[in-house]
Amino acid sequence: MEDSKLVSMANQIAAFFSAYPDAEAEAALRDHIKLFWTPRMRQLLDVRIQEQPAGIEPLVVRALSRQPPAAEDAGPIGKLASGPNTLGELASDAG
Repeated sequence: MEDSKLVSMANQIAAFFSAYPDAEAEAALRDHIKLFWTPRMRQLLDVRIQEQPAGIEPLVVRALSRQPPAAEDAGPIGKLASGPNTLGELASDAG
């Protein structure tokens, strides 16, 4: 896949998340690419960002250039499957 197509796709994702607050938009864009893009696609986009970021939305550059916080290392699935130990005790009225 051409890197220009990847840039176009990443910019479309950035346009969608641009209404979110900055930190949330960066995390959402990073999570989307981590979940739905192949490692090769991510690698090609990373190279493009490093070599020639012109034409790439600033949100894409920010989201993919910085290191995610440790809590994001597990990815979005890891966040969802973190279990009750990280969410606190769940209240139940079951008897």
